[in-house]
Amino acid sequence: MKNVYIILLLVTTNLFSQAPEGFNYQAAIRDGAGDILVSQAVGMQFSIRQGSAGGSVVYTETFNTTTSALGLVDVVIGTGTTTDNFTTLDWSNGPYFLETAVDITGGTTYIVLGISQLMSTPYSLYANTATTSEDAIQRGTPGQTTYYDGSDWVGTSHLFNNGSRIGIGTPAPGYDLEVFNNDDQAILALNNGNTSYYPNQIVFENRTTMQWSISGPRVGTEDFNFYRRKNGTYSLALSIGSDGYFGILTDDPTKALDVDGEVRIRGGNPEYGKVLIATDTNGNTAWSQLGDTDEDSTERIIDAGSSNLWVDVANNDITPIVSGKGTYLVFVTFRFKIAGGSGDDSVEFRLRGTRLTSSGSCSSAGTVTSDNTGELESYDDHRNKWNLVSFHKAMTFNANSSCNYKIFLQVNTGSLLNDPADDDFHFDDLSISAIRISD
Repeated sequence: MKNVYIILLLVTTNLFSQAPEGFNYQAAIRDGAGDILVSQAVGMQFSIRQGSAGGSVVYTETFNTTTSALGLVDVVIGTGTTTDNFTTLDWSNGPYFLETAVDITGGTTYIVLGISQLMSTPYSLYANTATTSEDAIQRGTPGQTTYYDGSDWVGTSHLFNNGSRIGIGTPAPGYDLEVFNNDDQAILALNNGNTSYYPNQIVFENRTTMQWSISGPRVGTEDFNFYRRKNGTYSLALSIGSDGYFGILTDDPTKALDVDGEVRIRGGNPEYGKVLIATDTNGNTAWSQLGDTDEDSTERIIDAGSSNLWVDVANNDITPIVSGKGTYLVFVTFRFKIAGGSGDDSVEFRLRGTRLTSSGSCSSAGTVTSDNTGELESYDDHRNKWNLVSFHKAMTFNANSSCNYKIFLQVNTGSLLNDPADDDFHFDDLSISAIRISD
């Protein structure tokens, strides 16, 4: 038997969308001596095996053809004589191998010359035999998104597109993007693997140089911060600490609310000179004028420093509040000054004493007595000197039922009366046994 050689020259692309289907096959055929078989009738058989070179034959066909003047044969596999159906081959279920056999006498006694794997060329036929969109993709209703559940394509409204808006979890989005969830699970979770000190999670920006960003929990402290960036420079705006403390312009709040800057409160009818005070034990507040006539004993002014306490002329009552009876050290200065005046327009008195003891009440004419020394001083702006009246052993403040206060000099020898009815100070029942005038 002669040896036969076949040289495969070219397998071209398939004749897709044309009749008949197939792909071109061209080869040069030589005899055992290596001579080209010119213009000679040959018989050829092609078999397609699936899975491997020795796999099952899924398609077989034969050709009776004649070599050219160059010893070439040129056939279209898929168009030969066969009892199989080339169009039913599932090219996606490969791999496939092509077995070539030749009878150089033109008969049917074929000699297998080789088997080679079919690579990409015939797989273009898959476009004609693959499952169509009617079988695989056309599922659900308009606007739905399909997904493969492992066995079939399924239409769902979990991701819905109505042509202009996107809905996640809703088939009727009212915004460009709307996310809906009706259970107690989180709608959105963001996790940035960036381990920098301030890993950005969400960034908001416009078409200018302004940008806002929300960082994830800060590495090391777990604080949650809001930043603003303008002209490329970041600055802190708000911070929520891991302990729940809220900071404004500070990333290290040490109280429930910590503000690093000036504060402005607009609500609640604020006016000049008013301060916020607690109105009950629940922490409710209201604006209140300093020195008003409110007699609520829970509202008080406590001056623990050395600053002055000014009283409006229209509200000239000062009611000291002490927490019970006992012994107190007193040093009180009363200064009466014409608004805008200076120098001799002012009069100042000082009342000083030690170990003052209180008893009684205003309506029951209680007394404040001293068993030591008391002094009443007045200041002369003209001479820049203090005038001193000294009280020894006892100095008594008496009040009648109308709450008019009297200052008794020694033991009922006289009094300096503050009478609200007359709106002045005057002496009442004063007995003077001696007067000494000194420079």
